[in-house]
Amino acid sequence: MNFIASLFKTKTPEKVLEVRNQKEFVNYFLNLLPLLGYDSIQVPETKYAHGVNVVAKKDGMRCAFKIVFNPKEVGTEAISELAAALVFHKAKIGIVVTNGVFTEKAEQYSNIKRINLWDVYHLDKLESKINL
Repeated sequence: MNFIASLFKTKTPEKVLEVRNQKEFVNYFLNLLPLLGYDSIQVPETKYAHGVNVVAKKDGMRCAFKIVFNPKEVGTEAISELAAALVFHKAKIGIVVTNGVFTEKAEQYSNIKRINLWDVYHLDKLESKINL
C-alpha cells in the first residue's frame, strides 16, 4: 500500500479481522453475499474450482470470487488465477477478496485484467452500508 492510500485507510475494520483462517474467511464472505444482493451462490467443488472459491449472481450477472486469507499484502498471482478461471465459470465479473490489502502492482495488474479488488477496507465499507 502506498503512502497516499495509507492516509485514507486509517480505520482498521473489526469483524473482518476476527477470522483466523481461509475457511472462516470464506464462511464470513458466504454470509455477506446475500446481504449485498447476490443470489445463486455456489461453492465449486475443489477439482473444478480453478482458483475460484465462490460463484454468485447479482442482477443476473454471473460473478466469480477468489477469496484470499492474507492479513498482509496480496500480489498479482490471485488476479492471474481468477482471470484465467472466468471463462471456465462463465463469469462476466471477477473479484478477488482479501482480509488484507493489495500491492500497488496488483492494483495496476487488476486494471489490465479487468478484475475487481475488494480489500479489508472495501469490505468494511460494504458492512457499513448494510449495517452489519
